[in-house]
Amino acid sequence: VGMYASLYAQNKLVKSKIIKVEHSADFSYVLPYTLFEGEGKVTMKFRLKSKVVRRFIVAKSGDKEVGKTFVLAGVPGEMITLEIDKTNVKDKLELMIL
Repeated sequence: VGMYASLYAQNKLVKSKIIKVEHSADFSYVLPYTLFEGEGKVTMKFRLKSKVVRRFIVAKSGDKEVGKTFVLAGVPGEMITLEIDKTNVKDKLELMIL
């Protein structure tokens, strides 16, 4: 995959567990779609599929909430960003609208 080749070329490829990023049907896509387990922060980027008014977008790993942002008003196709701390992320990361 190009992402891994790029990291390898920059000597930044981390050999740790890969975390899969999953999302609800409310998003058309999420980047990055995989993460490496470990410390540090990462900025998630995603586009909305439908209109969102006064809702929270939440990132969870298991039962633990690792990121949250409030959207006052969002339109389909709008790019939203959410910064999460990977320290508490295990196995998989889920993005959803509450």
